[in-house]
Amino acid sequence: MRERSIVGQCPRTERNLMSPQTRPRLLVGLATIAAVTAATLLGATPAGAVDTSTQISGVVHVPASAAASASIIVLAWKPDDVGLAYSSIAGTNSDGEFTLAGLDPDVKYQVDVLDRVGGTKAGYYAGGKIVATSAKAELVTPGTTDLDVKLTASSTLTTATLVLPEDGTTPAWSPAAVMAVEPGTGRPAALANYGVTGRGVAPASRTQNLLGTPPARGASASATPADASPIPPLTFRGLFPGVAYTLLILTSFDEGPGSTVSGYYYTGDAKVVRPKLANAASFLGSTATLQVHVLAAERKTVPAISGNAKVGATLRVVPGKWKVAGTTTFQWLRNGREIAGATGAKFKVRPADRGALISVRAVHVAGVAGYAPGYAWSTKTAPIAAS
Repeated sequence: MRERSIVGQCPRTERNLMSPQTRPRLLVGLATIAAVTAATLLGATPAGAVDTSTQISGVVHVPASAAASASIIVLAWKPDDVGLAYSSIAGTNSDGEFTLAGLDPDVKYQVDVLDRVGGTKAGYYAGGKIVATSAKAELVTPGTTDLDVKLTASSTLTTATLVLPEDGTTPAWSPAAVMAVEPGTGRPAALANYGVTGRGVAPASRTQNLLGTPPARGASASATPADASPIPPLTFRGLFPGVAYTLLILTSFDEGPGSTVSGYYYTGDAKVVRPKLANAASFLGSTATLQVHVLAAERKTVPAISGNAKVGATLRVVPGKWKVAGTTTFQWLRNGREIAGATGAKFKVRPADRGALISVRAVHVAGVAGYAPGYAWSTKTAPIAAS
């Protein structure tokens, strides 16, 4: 029995792998990550006598319907561990046995079972069964040698689409892996298979030839060169229906105690990914499809407000500029809160605004498909004075 990596050894490069010239190479690389991770074995457990007071061991039972494809790893987490900073990781042998080693005998742990192929539901040990969230996990004391974990098969499939702008604009970062994670902790729940075509916004089963050129602007997202190679779609299994998850595009990472994670989180349909877990939006494990926008319309300058900050005066928006043409709408704010009905380029200050700080939010919808809307905020006025 050997220890394993959750994500495995992903390629590192200083090049922008999402450029139009190299995007297909990215896709082929991502398509192999699941296979690489499923086979990555990082080192054998030492033979001979061991101190079981620093271990948790047991057996994982995989249902017969999923046994042929399951790729099980078991993790131990301290209750406050986040991201990929697990305390111990282990694989299972042919009998489903595992041993989590190197644990602190004075700490109780949450035991997490993850199927990297997704044939079984991922979750936490609680009285012999698996529960979906760490909050419901049973705490297990090192020295436990008879943990009996029964898994259930997973049939729910979620397909996610990485939406890229049709004008060929690409981010400065390169993805290393994609996974569904638990909101709040960022712990992994499922790994993804991958698929994006050229500049298209729809899932597809093929990508371009490695050295081919991107499809012409306006070409169908499903258009495929004759020499294209098949790759798997970006799909997740192993999620509990009705349970909240979010999606993480990893850009750099390490694993184990003290590890750090960098990447971008799903923030909702028609919204751009953001780098902080606190800004992430959730989706339910029963969700069939997700749209994950990689880029938003980017501003050149922020909007400004002209006019006198006093009751009875009319304030006007001085529109900011955007890097991509499109349509901009406005929402006036009082002390950061939306003012009902105040959505034009002008706003007449009311008596109710006296003493408040007025600002405006601009939302820019690009005229090029594939961008999420861009947002910009003006600075606030001085406190509104009496007329």
